[in-house]
Amino acid sequence: MAFVMKPPQGQSKGLLVLSHREQELVRTPVRAFSKVVSRVKERYCIAIHHGQSARSYESAPWVDFHFAPNRSVTFDGPVERVPFDCSHFVPGYFQARNVDKHWDVLAVCSGPGRQDTRQVLRALRVVKDRRPQTRAWVLCCASGGGTATGHDHRALYRELFSAQERQQIALTVFEGASAPFALPRRDLAWLLAATRVLFLASAYDGAARQIGEALLCGAGAVLPRDDFDGCLPTRIEEGVRLFGDEAEAATAICAWLERAVELDVARLRQGAGEIHTVPRLIDALAGVYEKLGVVWQGPLDTEDLAMKLPSHAAGLAPSDLCHADGSLLRSSPEMLSYLGELAATAGAAVSLGRMDSLRVEVDALGQRGSRKAQGLLDHARRAIHRR
Repeated sequence: MAFVMKPPQGQSKGLLVLSHREQELVRTPVRAFSKVVSRVKERYCIAIHHGQSARSYESAPWVDFHFAPNRSVTFDGPVERVPFDCSHFVPGYFQARNVDKHWDVLAVCSGPGRQDTRQVLRALRVVKDRRPQTRAWVLCCASGGGTATGHDHRALYRELFSAQERQQIALTVFEGASAPFALPRRDLAWLLAATRVLFLASAYDGAARQIGEALLCGAGAVLPRDDFDGCLPTRIEEGVRLFGDEAEAATAICAWLERAVELDVARLRQGAGEIHTVPRLIDALAGVYEKLGVVWQGPLDTEDLAMKLPSHAAGLAPSDLCHADGSLLRSSPEMLSYLGELAATAGAAVSLGRMDSLRVEVDALGQRGSRKAQGLLDHARRAIHRR
């Protein structure tokens, strides 16, 4: 994600936030990256946002600090940390509403893999056998597998549930560019308010945000133990049940439906609602800048951080460099192109000798790459040559 959270102003550096997935795009032996990153860092601090849990994560030397909650991410060495992620900035419209609980279960499956969707459908088969009146809606993203993956999901769905049962257990597969953010955010908030249990069968980037959104709407959450045990903020643990296999998932869902826990929504919102957490984030960022010896000054973009921090908002970077469903940069050439443009527009001071060396590195990378990569790198060359 290329999220400029704070532009440079005077002697105060800007703040560029990248996804943990994008840090991997810069793990490369090509020296052009280190030189472009050095140019960017003349006018920006660079932070990495962690959208899912990780253990012994290796921080790149050019990263100034990490957006990473203490319980969900550990590092292989000392790092500067701001203990927030996208799940801490839930908008106020995610709230309990005076609506009928139309769905007992809302199940969300994300990513190209098929196993989590299979597990969801099979667990719901067990729930339906134990509790025939159960109503569920399964939302499945097939963006990684295309129509073949979607067809596979539907075939299993038809195999497990009769035509009559499919009136109560619904499956919707979002494919291609429509996945995974096909539902408008305010519609999702209404849907969660009309749901009793959120069911996730795997961890994925942004899952922690969805859990907080569900709890603030009054729904419980059923999550896989292997992915979430010990990683969840203490503020939401009371609203969560964990499972190990499909049978245990079904038991957890039925337990929620029969004996729902009364959640302390006010306390949850203190820890996860953006109206409460944004002021604390600003204080934390000012403290990190002070530790880094950098002047803290200038406007900070705090609008819709739940979507911008994990690069789930479109328009943060040029669309031709990003995946279709957000602002996540697609690959190393796109990353190099974006950073070169950012450095040029920031007016970073670079010697002529250093610029000549950088041109050689970028040109060499283009010559070794594919025709597509060379085309993408043209954008970086133009930005570099303007200097």
